[in-house]
Amino acid sequence: MVHSCPLCRRFLSFQREESPVPELTAGHWFGCPGCGRNVCDRCGRASGRRCLECGDTLEPDRFFPEYLRPQENWRSLVSGMMEESTFIERLSVELIACVTETSILEIDAALDEWTRGRFRWEVFSWDLERRLGTADACEFLGERELRWTPEWERGLTVATRYYLERADEATRDALRQREALCEWSLLRPAFALPVKALLALILHPNKDVAEVAIRKLSEAGNALPEVLDWCVPVLRSGEEARVRRALDALRYALDEEPLLHGKTRREVEQRLFLALARCGATELETVVRRIAASPRASSANVTASLVGALGLADEVVPLLSAALVERRPHRQKLCWFLAALGEPAASARPVVLELLGRAETHDTALPPLLALARMGTPAPELLTLAQWWLDTGPLEKRLEVLRVLACLLEERGDGGALPLRDRCQRLASEARTPEERQALIWLMSRLPPASRQALFPSLPEPAELLTVLLEDTEDKPPFLAELLVKQHQDSPRLRAWLLRHARKEPRDSLSSCFFELAGPEYAGLLLLLQRLIADRSASLYQRSGWIQAVGRIAPGPDSPALHSLVELLLDVRERLELRLTAARTLWSAGVRDLPGTELAPALRDRSAAIRCWALLLAGEVEEGLLASLREDPVPLVRRVAMGAGAPRLGEADDERMP
Repeated sequence: MVHSCPLCRRFLSFQREESPVPELTAGHWFGCPGCGRNVCDRCGRASGRRCLECGDTLEPDRFFPEYLRPQENWRSLVSGMMEESTFIERLSVELIACVTETSILEIDAALDEWTRGRFRWEVFSWDLERRLGTADACEFLGERELRWTPEWERGLTVATRYYLERADEATRDALRQREALCEWSLLRPAFALPVKALLALILHPNKDVAEVAIRKLSEAGNALPEVLDWCVPVLRSGEEARVRRALDALRYALDEEPLLHGKTRREVEQRLFLALARCGATELETVVRRIAASPRASSANVTASLVGALGLADEVVPLLSAALVERRPHRQKLCWFLAALGEPAASARPVVLELLGRAETHDTALPPLLALARMGTPAPELLTLAQWWLDTGPLEKRLEVLRVLACLLEERGDGGALPLRDRCQRLASEARTPEERQALIWLMSRLPPASRQALFPSLPEPAELLTVLLEDTEDKPPFLAELLVKQHQDSPRLRAWLLRHARKEPRDSLSSCFFELAGPEYAGLLLLLQRLIADRSASLYQRSGWIQAVGRIAPGPDSPALHSLVELLLDVRERLELRLTAARTLWSAGVRDLPGTELAPALRDRSAAIRCWALLLAGEVEEGLLASLREDPVPLVRRVAMGAGAPRLGEADDERMP
C-alpha cells in the first residue's frame, strides 16, 4: 500500500531513518493514538505534536489502529463495491459503519443483486465473529487494523437483523453450518475436527459453506486417508459441482495449487468429468491412492495426474498447446501443467520450444525448460537448450536454472546430473555475493547426498555453508534465508549461531524462525520471550509467534513462564486474537485445572470465546458463576459449561441463530 502525509502529501516510507530524498519521502513519522492517522515528521512538529483531526497527542514513529466510523456519503462506498469487486470486503466493513435503522433500507435498495448477496454474507460473517467474540477489529492485507466501535457494532446488529428477517430456510441452514465450523475452529485443539462431517459439508449446496469446509481441512490434522476414501465415489458421481469440490478438497489435502484457470480449466475439466464417470470404482481408487502416495515433486498436480492416468492426454494436450499459442494469461502455469503430465504431453514440444525461444528472462525460461525435461528430452539436448541461460545473466539466476536441471536429471535416473559436473564446479567457484552463495546452497540442498558429493567434491555440507554465510552477513542476512534454516535445522553449529542471533536481534525474521524450532532445551530464552510479549508496540504476528514459542519451550505445565500467558489471557486491554492464542498455547502445553477464582474475570468476559476457553482451562468453578454460564446467551458457552463436549457439525440447530 502507498501511504502519504495527508497534510503535505510526502510519501511515508516508515523506515525509522532519514530519507535520502527528504523533499519527496519521509522516513520518520508521527502516529495519532486517537484517530490512527499518520503524518510526516515535519508536519507533526509543525503542529506541536497535536493531531489536527482529533486533537490527541502525536507519538513519534508509532503505528496506531484506525477506528471504524460512519462516512458522510455512503453512496460512494456502494458505487465502489459494484464497480470493483476486489475491494468488496474492505468496503463492506466501512458500509456497515453507515448502517442505521433508516439507512439500511436505502443501502439495500442501492445495491445490485450480486453485490447485495456478497454484502449480506459479509454482514453475517462479521456478526458471527461478534457473537462468538473471536475478533474486535478488521484486518486487511497491507493496511492497519480497523478497530470496532460501539456504533459500528450497532450498525452490524441492525444489518444482521434486517437480512436475517428476509433469509430463506436454505440461507439459515448455511448460517448454522458456518457457525458450527467456526465453533470447531474456536475450540481447537481442545476438540479435534470431525473429518467425516467436514467432508459432508464440502458438498453443501451453499458455495461459501463448502469453501470454508475445504479450508478447515488444514486444521483437521492428517485428513488425507479419510479424504481419499470419501473422494472416490464423489469423483464417479458425474455431477460437475460435486466433482469439482472433491478435486479442490484433494488438492487442499495434498497442499497443491491449481495450475489451470479460466477457459482452459473448464475445457480440461469437462473431459475429465466424463472420464471419471465412466471409470470403475476399483480402478479410480487405485489411481487416486497412487497419486497421493507419489513423491510431491514441485510440478505434481492432481488434475494432471488424473488426466495422465485416465488416458486423456491426447485430448487435453492440444487444448493446452492452443492456449500457449494464443498467449493466454498464466502461460507459466500451463507449462507447469505440461511438466506434470510428463511424456504424454510430448506433442506440445514445438509450442514449448517456441515459448522458450521467446523467453526474455530466466524466470520466464524456467517453466518451458521444466516442461521439456519432463517430456523426456535427452540430457545433451536439454543442456544445449539451457546453455544460454546457464552462461549469461546474474549468477544467482543461472544457479537457479542449474538447480532445476540437476534435480530433474536426478529424478529421471538416466545418468543423473553428472553431465552438469563441470558447470556446477565453475558456477560454484564464481559465487561471491550473499545472494549468489544462497542460490548455491539451495542447489546443493535439493540434491541427494551421493550426487552432491559427486558434483561438488571440494565443498562442505550445505548446513556448514549456510552457517558460514549467516556468520559473514550477520548484520543483514540474505532474503528467504529462514527457509534454508528450517531445512538444515538439525545442524548443531547452525543452531548455536541462531541462539546467539536470537539473543542479539530477537525481532529479526531469522530469530522468529529459530523460536519456531526451539524446544525445552532452550529454556534460557523464556525470560527474553516474556519481555518481547509484553511489548505492545510489536506486531500481532510477532507476538503470536512469541506466545507459541513460550508454550513449546516451557519445560512443563507448571512452568512459571506459562503464568505470564494466563495474565495475558486475563488482560482485557490485549487484542482478542492474542488472548485466544495464549489460551490455545496453555492447553497445548498441558495446562489444566487452573484456579476458578483466578479465571473468574475471564469467565465473565465480554467475549464468548474467552469464556469458553476459561471454562476449559479452569478447575473448580464457583457454583453460582457456573450456573449463570449454563444459561449463557451463546449456545457454545452453554454446551461447554454443561460439559456437553464438542459442538455438533452438520446438524440442524436453531439455537445457533442470532
